[in-house]
Amino acid sequence: MSNIEGTLRNSANMIASITSLDLLLSGLRDRYCCIAQEGSPYAKFAGANLTTDQVILTSNKGELSDETIISSTNISDELVLKGVNAFLPSCFTSGTLENWSQKMGITIVAPNSNLQKQLEDKVIFNDVLHKNNISVPVSHVLRSNDDVVNTLPFTGVLQVPDSWGGLGTYFIDSKEHLSNVISENSLPFPLLYREFITGRALGVTILVGESNTMFSALRSQLFIPAQDDPPYFIGTQWIPKSSISAKAIISLERSLSQIADAIRALGFVGMANVDCIVEGDDVFIVECNPRQSICTCQIAQHPNLLNGYDLMEEYVRCFMEGDCSGDISFIPDTDFEGCVLDLDQFGRRFSGRRINKPWDVGIYNPNVDGNPYSLDLSNLKAEDLLIVHTIQKNTLLNLTSNLGVVLSDLPVADILSDKIVINSRGESILDFVSKLVESCLE
Repeated sequence: MSNIEGTLRNSANMIASITSLDLLLSGLRDRYCCIAQEGSPYAKFAGANLTTDQVILTSNKGELSDETIISSTNISDELVLKGVNAFLPSCFTSGTLENWSQKMGITIVAPNSNLQKQLEDKVIFNDVLHKNNISVPVSHVLRSNDDVVNTLPFTGVLQVPDSWGGLGTYFIDSKEHLSNVISENSLPFPLLYREFITGRALGVTILVGESNTMFSALRSQLFIPAQDDPPYFIGTQWIPKSSISAKAIISLERSLSQIADAIRALGFVGMANVDCIVEGDDVFIVECNPRQSICTCQIAQHPNLLNGYDLMEEYVRCFMEGDCSGDISFIPDTDFEGCVLDLDQFGRRFSGRRINKPWDVGIYNPNVDGNPYSLDLSNLKAEDLLIVHTIQKNTLLNLTSNLGVVLSDLPVADILSDKIVINSRGESILDFVSKLVESCLE
């Protein structure tokens, strides 16, 4: 491993990535080399907040991906000239990216691709939880139709191994319904079927070093009802540690430490986002996403969400040095109640319509006449919205469209013990963003 004095603290050291909001909002901004499409709204935004030497523009007209970028000899040469020695993947890493990094002498800031893929698999991670006696809902791995027939009847949640957000997840109310969903959707085995727990859906980000761990603050998942469909995910909002019982905190921290130990034993180093259900004093772990998520940009922006540490500096440190700065394996208390809203919800709302001209990336204030807009992050205030995306002109919207995020330092929902209610500010923001997106459609 490289010495930290010669990596993170060396101003000549650079970390490259495609349009990484996490790096742009972190203390590593001055060492972020941004790769963006020439003329795109994100390139304009990045250019206003980084120096000219920190931005690499590509004329590639297709959707940017790590694989298309590293296949460009010109970009690889530019990375070398700029002193880049670390690369942060957009989401998942791959064998192709790992081979390129070895050839270039560049560290990939992400877990091993095979291990990342395994832990993302709902069936495999469920097995890891059971083997390590970590609290989970009652669950069955369905490997054939015989398993479906023999499954005990209960209201549950069915997931395909590679479910993403709400896609590949089905709410089941009977054994007959279970059989019908599998048949009607032609779902291949294996499948994970778990008891439905009527508790609060929460999440925590953990950083796993070779010998130590860090925990983020608590966040609540935000779901809103959909007519004739299960509630759908619209984002996350940070909540105080005191919003769940002291016993639940102890149980959750114990489970997070067990998860860190279990995946570390498999060779994992890096970031994992853990989802759980809290019901009274009981905690049930349901999912692990071994990568960055939509909420990690806000942890990067607000170090108090990680006990005062810079998320991206600690994440990069895990790969450059092997460990975090220390073992900070407890959930911090914070009064920050900001949120990250997932713009993908508008792919559902406007499915079948096409982007005419992408909306601007930057800072909006919907509460001021004229909705003033700014590119400069130094102008960002608590009441502002930071709206970021990489959507392209002529994109046809659908349920899987990746439309970006909205960051707000203020809450959009009242999170009660038994329900989540979008407040008046939240309704106003959702209406503003909906109109912004619709104004850019054909």
